[in-house]
Amino acid sequence: MNKFLKIIVWICLLTLMFGCAGCKNKKEEPKPILKVITSSQVGTTIFSNKQYYIVYDNGKTKKVSQFSENDVFGYAFNPSAESKNEPYLHMLNTNTDQGKLFNNYAKNIVYLTDKDDSNNVFSPAKLLVIDNHLYFTAMIKTKINTIKRGVFEYLIDDNTFTKVAVFKNSITHVEAYK
Repeated sequence: MNKFLKIIVWICLLTLMFGCAGCKNKKEEPKPILKVITSSQVGTTIFSNKQYYIVYDNGKTKKVSQFSENDVFGYAFNPSAESKNEPYLHMLNTNTDQGKLFNNYAKNIVYLTDKDDSNNVFSPAKLLVIDNHLYFTAMIKTKINTIKRGVFEYLIDDNTFTKVAVFKNSITHVEAYK
């Protein structure tokens, strides 16, 4: 009986070990969150080479075929806002509650990017409202002093931003992936 009990215990242990082999943290498939169009200008001509991407929630990008653009609510940043005492976003009506709120968001983003030397992000270009998230585009100075462009999410709750994706060329359009 003792031998029989040992065999049963070993079978149970082996079953547990092999049964839980796949129980470790399974990686979730990345989810597409944004569609981005970039453009590079060739020489001094106006010829523009557009490239189309899908951005995933893990920061990866995938080049895709051309897609049609959907309208996105957004504002261009005003680079002379502080010096001229103007709103931080072009075409923003700061006489409304929403206008005041967006102006404060833009002011915070400018401070976080241009005034903080601890990051390499500077010169925010456009603020976008996509699926109740605030995204902005800006330039990034790399370690070898080249300039790239990035899409960032501004996190209102803690007044920070996170990098979503980086591109070599100018970002001309960002929209939700649907």
